[in-house]
Amino acid sequence: MNGNGSLITLATALVALSAVAAPNVVFIAIDDLNDWNEAYGGHPDAVSPNIARLADMGMVFTSAYCNAPACRPSRTALMSGLRPSTSGIYFNNSDGESQLFSADYSATPNVFPVRSLSQFFSDNGWTTYGTGKIFHGTDNPERWSVHQAVNAQAGSGVNSGPMDFGFFPDDRVDGIGTDDDRDYQAGNFGVSSITNHDTASSPFFVACGIYRPHLPFFVPQRIWNTWFDGDNKAQPWVALPSLLPNDIGDLGPMGRAMARNIAFDDPAGLTEPVTGQHDQIVAAGEWEESVAGYLASVQYADEQVGRLIDAVESVPG
Repeated sequence: MNGNGSLITLATALVALSAVAAPNVVFIAIDDLNDWNEAYGGHPDAVSPNIARLADMGMVFTSAYCNAPACRPSRTALMSGLRPSTSGIYFNNSDGESQLFSADYSATPNVFPVRSLSQFFSDNGWTTYGTGKIFHGTDNPERWSVHQAVNAQAGSGVNSGPMDFGFFPDDRVDGIGTDDDRDYQAGNFGVSSITNHDTASSPFFVACGIYRPHLPFFVPQRIWNTWFDGDNKAQPWVALPSLLPNDIGDLGPMGRAMARNIAFDDPAGLTEPVTGQHDQIVAAGEWEESVAGYLASVQYADEQVGRLIDAVESVPG
């Protein structure tokens, strides 16, 4: 995680493609998504009709919080069912994830190594498909029946400051196009897994990890043009959030350190007087662009959610 704060994972199960006792499951993880979407109404300019569509199909939890304010510990907790205080994984550079999810795992709860959520489904008769950012870092293929790796970030940045953002062509130009992007590829694999799986042979568990709106904020040109002008500046109508001067003052020292981006990779540096990443972005004159870039990335992530919902609805049953 390169960001300055919390990871909020939207993990949603779309079930009941058929009336069998073991339902098919589609699991969607969206990295760094907060309430700036239409389902939660956290930002007036957010464009996420598919997340709202998904919310209308099921139950919305309005007091759901991440397990830890960083990628690796939060995802480890989600996929293992263990708190960071049990797994020992508190930071993005914490050792032990590969040992925690070892291939010779135990099926006994809380006995290390543990089986992951995907391995639990596999052990109980589901065919599991995994792609994109589900675990932090490399999604080991042995954790899935079928796994599809995705490319790194497509496109190139227009900024070299503390927060990077940019765009890539909608169609292939100079060897780069939307089909090279990690989130589009994850969506492709998710759609293909849903529509091509033989449900007569087994139920499926399809996990699709969408990287946006984690920074850097790269989106297709057509989305970029909505949020940015010709000089790559945020459109003037993009609303900026209200900021509390001492928003993290009620946190403990560890929470303040992580919120200021001190402790992610250096737990020993908790007292180091480092300027927070938000302060760096404001000092660089890029606060408006960071807000617009995040919202553009939410819109792009939402498009992948829509593709997955369409795939689910296309399957008879």
